[in-house]
Amino acid sequence: MIALVLGLMVVGGSLAVFAGQRATTRLSGEMSDVQADGRVALDALSRDARAAGDFGCWPVANPIDGRLNAMAYDVKKGGIRGYTTGANGTLAASDLVGAELVRNASPEQGVVAFTGIFGALSTMALDMANESAVVTVARSADSFKVGDVAVVTDCINWAKFQVTSVVPDSQDPTRVNLAHAGGAMSVYGGGNKSGALGAAFKRDSTVGSLDTVWWFIGTIDGVRGLYRLSGRGGSPVLVSSKVHAMQLSFNVDADGNAVIDKKAVAAADVKEAEGRRCSRCLHSCSCGPTSRRMPAASSRCRNSPGSRFRPTAICISPFRSTWHSEISDYHANTHTIPHPPARRGAGRLPDHAGAGLAGRGRRLLSLDRRGAWRVELE
Repeated sequence: MIALVLGLMVVGGSLAVFAGQRATTRLSGEMSDVQADGRVALDALSRDARAAGDFGCWPVANPIDGRLNAMAYDVKKGGIRGYTTGANGTLAASDLVGAELVRNASPEQGVVAFTGIFGALSTMALDMANESAVVTVARSADSFKVGDVAVVTDCINWAKFQVTSVVPDSQDPTRVNLAHAGGAMSVYGGGNKSGALGAAFKRDSTVGSLDTVWWFIGTIDGVRGLYRLSGRGGSPVLVSSKVHAMQLSFNVDADGNAVIDKKAVAAADVKEAEGRRCSRCLHSCSCGPTSRRMPAASSRCRNSPGSRFRPTAICISPFRSTWHSEISDYHANTHTIPHPPARRGAGRLPDHAGAGLAGRGRRLLSLDRRGAWRVELE
């Protein structure tokens, strides 16, 4: 009898240890999932935010705008816009590229849109014979598609045009010819008013494709989470199903004097935002045991120059985490630099720092550090 009781006690203790280890393993897995989703969401949003406002070498002495039949990618509207949703929200009246696609997705909370050159920049491989000649860039054919609104600039002239055909160069398969014929098109931009760009751009001028990228919380096909949508006719892409809340506030430079005039402005149709602060809430599908607080940790986000990903605190039951990241923000201010950084992203400059720089000789750099914006994930 005594041996039986002792045996039952040993078995009971073993079961208790096993159950505890199982709960700990499940909790560790949940923590890993939440942290991974946090890093992915923060890294993806950081890349888009750094591209916001990148319109090539801007401002320039001779901006050639207004060559499209319909207004698209108006640089005067800035690179970041915040909108509220609902019947009385500012999103309902937005004419930004992709706004209709976002409205069709029925976002549940505030929406933020980043406008600029997304993807790799290209350089012209040949001089244009005249203003109506094709733009030959040193990129593969899949880098551009018909209907894209592109920008070409040599840091003196700047022109925006709609691509009407993309044809690989017959003499060099690493090059592609972009045509910009006049005529109406049934996509955003409406086509070009004429085939002339207003200037005959030379070799090494910079070419990039404009886009507006939207971030919002929504439920699509029964899956609720944080979505990213490209305004160039794309479909919403789920970034994280564990992000279920997003609130936006802006620090605003209302008069363009490089001084913040308003802080923590609620999400609205903000044209000029010196800093941006986005707050998101992450959760796990299952809960842990009694709530307790865990020590903070710190690590660098890969592929996010200048940003730091730091879990400030982790609370269990309900399982949730809080992070923040501060990323330097740069705005236009013309400077002439004899020897700029040898590569894009060198030194303290963000990924788009080389936008619009000519390939040879003396270059113009249009950057001026004015502040930082903050991203918080919870």
